[in-house]
Amino acid sequence: MQTLPDPTKSPEQASRDLVQHGVAFLADFLDAERTAVIRNRVLEQAALEISQGVAETSETGSASELMFGNPNAEQARFQAVSFLPNKGRVFLDLMQDQRILDCCTAAFAQVPFYLAAQTATIVRNGAKGQVIHTDQQAWPFLTPVPIMLNFVLALSDFTPDMGSTRFVTGTKDGAPPRIGIDPATGLVGNLDAFDTLAPTLKAGSLAMWDARLWHGQGASTSDEDRIAIIMSFVMHMVRAQDNLAASLHDNVYAELTDTEKRLLGFEVHYEYAGRVAPRHAGDTRANTNFAYPHVPELRAGSAARATPQKDMRIGHAATQAQLV
Repeated sequence: MQTLPDPTKSPEQASRDLVQHGVAFLADFLDAERTAVIRNRVLEQAALEISQGVAETSETGSASELMFGNPNAEQARFQAVSFLPNKGRVFLDLMQDQRILDCCTAAFAQVPFYLAAQTATIVRNGAKGQVIHTDQQAWPFLTPVPIMLNFVLALSDFTPDMGSTRFVTGTKDGAPPRIGIDPATGLVGNLDAFDTLAPTLKAGSLAMWDARLWHGQGASTSDEDRIAIIMSFVMHMVRAQDNLAASLHDNVYAELTDTEKRLLGFEVHYEYAGRVAPRHAGDTRANTNFAYPHVPELRAGSAARATPQKDMRIGHAATQAQLV
């Protein structure tokens, strides 16, 4: 019989549940005041993106049917607010919460990791459910530990009728579900039948799951909006969904700490994953532990010149030791 782990107030128990079951729920992750602050920032940003014609919405509620600038965005059943690190300090603070980082360290078996994407979602009445899938389904092989983890902060209550994520427990160590065209409907769907479980969570709770676990957004039949922030973390060798090193606004980058830069992908591991070269001479955007010169296309007779950095280096000694 399928069961989901009970919500716990212990970060250590949630970490154990994540490793053992592939899914965990941390109750009272944020207090009501901080939850409200983050929810208000999400809703303000979402409303302004609609009013200025840049909102990322889906009329059907399917994330696979998102479009920008839909004139009917206010009636859309699903809205995403992407690239959150550019959109408020509260999101940078959230991504580096030590309880999240500790869960990542344990589930990733001490392998370095960084943020792959941080996106807010608003699911409204009529939104369709997702096909049950895994987030490692793109990889054509199984892994003994996850290489991706999802953390979802509930900014509203979550109930099954609001489209709370459905899980198929006991699936993290096996093959992903079969997905294909349903001959009866002509639509993409699951080719096998199975039971799912959806949690009920209070606003301020944190859901987390192993990307190998079968799951999918549920359909919403509720008049209450389901508001959340989804944060995905990946092992360092996996390319991020959002190319944050290229997409961060300059004024946001200028205020980042080294810890924030590391979590946003500016730290290089083994000198092959996450290298950032200067975009122009004098560009201050760079890796935290490597420094590269600006090298444009160089041709005989051309006036183009490379620009050395003051502190060109391959990396810290600890990183070098990992290369041996």
